[in-house]
Amino acid sequence: MKKYGILLCAVALLTVLTGCEKTGVKRFEGNYSYKTSGTIDIYVNGSITITDSVGVEHTFTIDDTYTCEVITESGQMHIAETGKDAVVLTMNALFGDVVVMDGVTSKKILTLQPTERIVRFNGLELIDDLNPFGDQLSQVITVDAVGKRYVDILIFEMNYSGSWKRLGVNFEITDSDVQTVAIPNE
Repeated sequence: MKKYGILLCAVALLTVLTGCEKTGVKRFEGNYSYKTSGTIDIYVNGSITITDSVGVEHTFTIDDTYTCEVITESGQMHIAETGKDAVVLTMNALFGDVVVMDGVTSKKILTLQPTERIVRFNGLELIDDLNPFGDQLSQVITVDAVGKRYVDILIFEMNYSGSWKRLGVNFEITDSDVQTVAIPNE
């Protein structure tokens, strides 16, 4: 009889421990504080003409890939259920923009659907200490992400993509290494 009691307690404890793990939407929904940082690789190609201080024009041809640091962003994040396995995620950046993304959950993974947003990154020093595009650039790009929730932290691997043209020069994001880390607000 004593053996059955111990066995019954062990089974009950195992059921409680494994049955309480959240999956799907319930695993992710809530309020968080977040921070986003990382780098993007931008392929730049084209020609640009710059007039120096004495009025002489110089034309430069650019054909290279540059690694740029994404300007660190932090703020508040909210994830809410919108349907079976579906969520809406809002990111309200301190001193910045609000981003709204739709997502779907599958067990322990949250996949955010592609959406357009403004990204800010450090300027490109393209020509010998000369930065014709400014020290910081802003551009509308496409972002999607895959996130995993651990005990008390949510980590998204962000994928930035896009291309644009400025002053006759072509830009294309060829790679991104950007993470968003979120901690639940208690």
